[in-house]
Amino acid sequence: MPHNALFCSTIIATIGRPTLARAVESVLRQDFAQAGYEVIVVNDSGQSLAPAPWQQSEWVTILHTPRRERCVARNTGAAIARGQYLHFLDDDDWLLPGALATWWGLAQQHPQAGAVYGGAQLVDRQDRPIIRFQPRFNGNFFAQLMAGEWIIQGASAIQADLFFQVGGFPLEARYAQDTYLTRRIGLQADIFGSPNLVACFECGDDG
Repeated sequence: MPHNALFCSTIIATIGRPTLARAVESVLRQDFAQAGYEVIVVNDSGQSLAPAPWQQSEWVTILHTPRRERCVARNTGAAIARGQYLHFLDDDDWLLPGALATWWGLAQQHPQAGAVYGGAQLVDRQDRPIIRFQPRFNGNFFAQLMAGEWIIQGASAIQADLFFQVGGFPLEARYAQDTYLTRRIGLQADIFGSPNLVACFECGDDG
């Protein structure tokens, strides 16, 4: 991949929650100079987004899919993405420093990987730590994925070509869309990970 090519496109499907700014800025503030990256925000709220400084960034593209649900929003963002890898982040979650560098290192070590991933910190709605999720699977572990093992989508980056090859997020699945996609990726290609924490994810009731 050329040095000036886009390594990763982060796609954030949003319903306009106030936490969106944190999610976007956590990507824009990555200390990562090895290759380019971008953020695609897909507004599925049916309303205009509140003005925010991040909207002026040249690295951010905003699309609108009014109330078409998360699968459509994510697939729409992926359709215009320019990155070799696709990263899907919810609007109430955020990347930790070094996330892109971790994925980049894994991608260079394992160019055959269909996806690369890191560890995740789960927090409650007050951002208090609950548990760290750091799976240690590498290579072909489709059987483990089918048995219930889990890789958090927002802590992983998927090769774009493979994402489209397996059909992206399934429109017919209203639940467990992330699990479905990860299993399809695991069926087609190896997956490699790092114990490095790369993202935080909010859990629990919200409103």
